[in-house]
Amino acid sequence: MNEVVTETIVKTSPERAWQAWTDPIELAGWWWPMFDDTTYDLDVRPGGSYRFESRSAGIGARGTFTEILAPEHLAMTWVWLSDGADDGPEDSVTVTFSAVGDTTVVRVVHATGAEDTSGYAQGWRDCLDRLAQPRGRTTVVETP
Repeated sequence: MNEVVTETIVKTSPERAWQAWTDPIELAGWWWPMFDDTTYDLDVRPGGSYRFESRSAGIGARGTFTEILAPEHLAMTWVWLSDGADDGPEDSVTVTFSAVGDTTVVRVVHATGAEDTSGYAQGWRDCLDRLAQPRGRTTVVETP
């Protein structure tokens, strides 16, 4: 299993950063705002499902929330979608929210069986850059 670890610093509280991840309206503001038709369906509870999908771009992700500890920890399964259908194995993603002074470090760990993780790293960097702007900065901590 390979891990892609990416983190960003957001100039807000963990509670606000958590809300940006778990409220569909807020998520739409930074996840894939360039795709106007993206839908964000979230049932944020252990065993609840989620699905983000842009039909025009032919991409998305779906999964199940496995752990919820608001506003500190969010864990989920992750399956890529291509033209609405599953496109790959089930991965796992963990997101943590850690207060550091008046900022929050948002750390994403994406565990995957994929050998080439460069697209994963770039995708998480792009999303987290949008979350942090103009409030912080994003760095890749480590990649396989």
